[in-house]
Amino acid sequence: MKKSSLLVLLFFTISASFAQETASDLKDLVDMRASYLDNELENRGYHLINTEKSGYNSYQNWWNSRKNKCVSVRVSDGRVKSIVNTLPADCNKSGNESNRRGEFHHSSENEKHHDNYQTYVNGPATSIYRKLQDDNFREVKNFQQDGYTYKLWYHSRTKECLKTVSYDYKLSKILFSHHCDENL
Repeated sequence: MKKSSLLVLLFFTISASFAQETASDLKDLVDMRASYLDNELENRGYHLINTEKSGYNSYQNWWNSRKNKCVSVRVSDGRVKSIVNTLPADCNKSGNESNRRGEFHHSSENEKHHDNYQTYVNGPATSIYRKLQDDNFREVKNFQQDGYTYKLWYHSRTKECLKTVSYDYKLSKILFSHHCDENL
């Protein structure tokens, strides 16, 4: 119970750090039965990208290519609790830019939050960079887009790959990633 409460708190902290706001064109879907959600969103031009569970909540990312827009839906107790605008990267998209730089900067359903470093989220990005270097991670790639800085970090002994996402020198996310192999 304690861990799921922490995950929910972490979700809202990360959401606040991205200044997410309710998707105004979808606010009429909040509080509807979740069993109707798929049809409603598909009828409005969205398609499901991924789903993650945390405790009693389910979080879904939906993409609308006509609007170049990603939304995150929180479902709990069989009802839609919230629908917020989120980054295109959360839907594995690069926003207005084509994907010529590769997949490294995109989020994926295979990328999960790294619990050991979550205390650094919302803090100065330079603090996590120093900590990762102290823990024998080395930066293998970085990319900037729309004010966000994405970095891949690799630990050669443990073979761990992490992705940090920061905005305005503030850490927004730290995730496990599977993209290091293509950058070594």
